[in-house]
Amino acid sequence: MLTMATLWLMTHETLNRRAPLRLLTTFDHYYRLLMQRHFVLPALSIGSGVGGIYTLSIALPFVLIYRLRLSTFSFGLVMMFQTGSYITGSLLANRLLRLHSLTSIIRLGVSVIALGGILFLLLPHLCVPAVWVWISPAAIWVFGNALVAPGLTSFAMERQAEKAGSASALLGFIQIGIGFLDNTLLGSFYTDVAQGTAWLVPMSAFIAVSCGLASKRA
Repeated sequence: MLTMATLWLMTHETLNRRAPLRLLTTFDHYYRLLMQRHFVLPALSIGSGVGGIYTLSIALPFVLIYRLRLSTFSFGLVMMFQTGSYITGSLLANRLLRLHSLTSIIRLGVSVIALGGILFLLLPHLCVPAVWVWISPAAIWVFGNALVAPGLTSFAMERQAEKAGSASALLGFIQIGIGFLDNTLLGSFYTDVAQGTAWLVPMSAFIAVSCGLASKRA
């Protein structure tokens, strides 16, 4: 209620003039965006990376709490390591943006994502079940996503001056949609959450890396 009251009383419209809703124009914008490789490729790369994060947020409690018997308090502490990894990646990306091109940072980021995907594919199958088997690749995964996010978002939005709102909305929808798809696949086709995660996250990594590397050539 407090949030709603704050938005109602203190948040002002950026466009004072009320414009009628034009659904056909809006859908036309979305269609045109989906036909543009220079938008779709970075959007799919970001969406696959974020979708992997959403998958981990659903899967890790089952793996770490129910299978490895972590307490909820210990689980919270362990997840802080993943959060800290994302913050560190964001800070590093901010620093690297001053020194290197977007393309080079994206290449670094997708390389880190690829490493995280490979570790998710190998460690759960080759190592004795342990917390580090899951948290290490998860931390690497979110670190790589933090590195690529600024560059890929810029690539997706750089030619969308006339339909920036639609592009931004579609970019967010793709991220949420891929996350929903991943979790639907995880719940529908895998009785073992750990096994499903060990396959779905590497597949997301493959899409994220492929589209991320191809986005600059679009």
